Amino acid sequence: MRFKSVNIEIALTHILTRKRQTIVAALGVTIGIAMYICMNTLIIGTNRYSDNAIFKTSPHVRLYKEDEISTPLLKDSSGNGKTVIINPKISNISKNLINPIKLLHDITSNPEVVAAAQMVSANMFYNNGKSQLNGVGWGINIAEANAMFDIQSTMVDGDLRTLLNTPNGIIIGVGIAEKLSIKRNDNISVISSIGVIKLMKVVGLFKTSNSVTDKGKSYMNLASAQQLLGQGPSYVTDIYVNIKNPEQAPQFATVLKKLTGYTTKCSNQ
Repeated sequence: MRFKSVNIEIALTHILTRKRQTIVAALGVTIGIAMYICMNTLIIGTNRYSDNAIFKTSPHVRLYKEDEISTPLLKDSSGNGKTVIINPKISNISKNLINPIKLLHDITSNPEVVAAAQMVSANMFYNNGKSQLNGVGWGINIAEANAMFDIQSTMVDGDLRTLLNTPNGIIIGVGIAEKLSIKRNDNISVISSIGVIKLMKVVGLFKTSNSVTDKGKSYMNLASAQQLLGQGPSYVTDIYVNIKNPEQAPQFATVLKKLTGYTTKCSNQ
């Protein structure tokens, strides 16, 4: 059998007459491609696991009011004089979002939004006897938050729904429970950053893949966090948003900032 192309005839001659070298070359190429596929799959899987771990406790986009530094009392635009400012500090303004219910409604009306939740973040101390531990409490609507972060899947003791029926209930990380020797149904004293003290009942324990989170974070009803900060029922510091495609979070955050006028931040940045 003769081939029209001399190159093809030469190639086939070498392949068929040197079978051992052909097999070795074929195996080498096969192993190389297999290794590439394995490594590529491993990297993609690791990235997905990392993203899932991040978004288990953080939203795709966070909406909040940024702290502001006091501005100059007298500003000279000509450049010939001096700018007058005395002891610049963070302005004493409320972190409350204006009309958070309407904001939440407008955000959830966007077809790209999967879930959104309003939240009050409060720095606090957890106390049990003489033991004290600092951390942060999330005042949330537990149903909204669970839809975003699947908190129920991290529960190791207790039921998430118990928080709905316990006004002074709190769900703490296993790290807090271990440090303060606390178990479910025990009482824990909580002190906010402004000195408000509240006795709360531990209705559940959760455990995540992040030990830092487990040692300082807690969930409570929105009203409890508002009381700890000495605020009314309309006080909301953050709105958390999850969208269909997390990779589009930076673009969505820019749109959200222009729409609301508040600061936005992406968890994957």
